[in-house]
Amino acid sequence: GISVLSLSESDDHLSLVQLRALVVVTDAGTLTSSKLAGRLGVSPSTATRVCDHLIAAGLLHRTTNPSDRRAVLLEASRSGIALVNRIMEHRRHNFARILKAVDPDDRQRIGEALGLLTARISELYGEHALIEWPIS
Repeated sequence: GISVLSLSESDDHLSLVQLRALVVVTDAGTLTSSKLAGRLGVSPSTATRVCDHLIAAGLLHRTTNPSDRRAVLLEASRSGIALVNRIMEHRRHNFARILKAVDPDDRQRIGEALGLLTARISELYGEHALIEWPIS
């Protein structure tokens, strides 16, 4: 849908899983690979492969955890953050274009329905589900 369209408007060749991983890490600031795997709902080895691709592309980098030097943290690079911001701006633009074509009364109902949906997602999966993949 909108994410695929926004991603296709980018010059970067990322899969949706890679984009989601980059967004989750960007929003978190820093994150361990195992926490990223949990948030993505993938195995740790899959998360590692996704991150390896993002690191090779210069979008993520690994850093040492200052409180536990044995642990490695993932952090988005400047270009990774810029890419996330660019793609999210494309998403906002595409959503705005779609909503502009909707009747104003229907837009009101869509807003109400999204509010209900957001509340249910938060109840079922916790607030982190909304933070990990922002819709704004």
